[in-house]
Amino acid sequence: KEAEISIESNKISTGVEYRRINREASVNYPEAGKKTVYRVDTGEELGIQDMTLQELQRELPFGDAVKPEDGEPEKKAKKAKKEVFVEDETVS
Repeated sequence: KEAEISIESNKISTGVEYRRINREASVNYPEAGKKTVYRVDTGEELGIQDMTLQELQRELPFGDAVKPEDGEPEKKAKKAKKEVFVEDETVS
């Protein structure tokens, strides 16, 4: 209870509130090595950023392949999904 009061008091005195938001990135857009970041809830473009080394590394399309000796056919690779992540945003 005391922590909640402190948080609310801080919001009032600073005029700033931090909220968790879902964001989505379109990679290699508008050019290779860049990503455009959007808010999921509003679709608002938040900006263009350089892709990280991890983002630049492509995944191979093996998916959930089953070994042939198991007697089952190989499963198809899953379709690539857009990156979705959550970050704090300052709301004034």
